[in-house]
Amino acid sequence: MFFSFFLLVKQYVVDVYTADKFGAGTDANVYCTIFGDKGDTGERELSKSETHTNKFERKQMDRFKIECANLGDIYKLKIRHDNSGVMNADWLLERVEVVDDIKTYVFHCEQWLSKSKGDKKIERTLYEKVNQINDDK
Repeated sequence: MFFSFFLLVKQYVVDVYTADKFGAGTDANVYCTIFGDKGDTGERELSKSETHTNKFERKQMDRFKIECANLGDIYKLKIRHDNSGVMNADWLLERVEVVDDIKTYVFHCEQWLSKSKGDKKIERTLYEKVNQINDDK
């Protein structure tokens, strides 16, 4: 008996925002994993920016496209760099936005990914920022 399984491939747009501070950009290789209630992407290198040749520079948004099976409702993102680059590995990440055909998911970071600055971590696990409505009037 022969079974054929077709996975529906979905495209996600990943917009990565580097902060506006001196030395915020990185030359290191950056990787991310997107998590949803139906699975995750596995770790993917953000290697080819659609918006800039020199990616992850100060006050810059870099756009990447990731194709994978439907993740469902996205709730978490893990992002890291490999600390490569002789001089400019430190990175001040402002936020990451993941866009599917339904919604934009926002993951604020506003921290260094650095072995020498901040808390000296080069990997962050970020959770979606959910807008809360205050009903207290």
